[in-house]
Amino acid sequence: MHVLEEVVTPQFIDHGLSEGFPPSVEGTRSLILAIHKVMPDLTIQIEDSISGEGRVELRVAAHGKEAGWTEIHIPNLERGKLIERCTVID
Repeated sequence: MHVLEEVVTPQFIDHGLSEGFPPSVEGTRSLILAIHKVMPDLTIQIEDSISGEGRVELRVAAHGKEAGWTEIHIPNLERGKLIERCTVID
């Protein structure tokens, strides 16, 4: 089992994927593998989080040898697993 299945539901919808990747568990897995193939040194650090009323929002910084960017993640959880995620990448 891939670690992704441990944290998402089978119905997971990812609204923040790059063009060409379906908004599903498989699309998320494919994008993660593609990024790690070209940026094996990628690290992601949570810089800020806001929580309340059953929601958590995260601001993260991603850094690799060749690039860096910030992201905002707004996940929706169901029984402790991700069912949906919206992402804004800067």
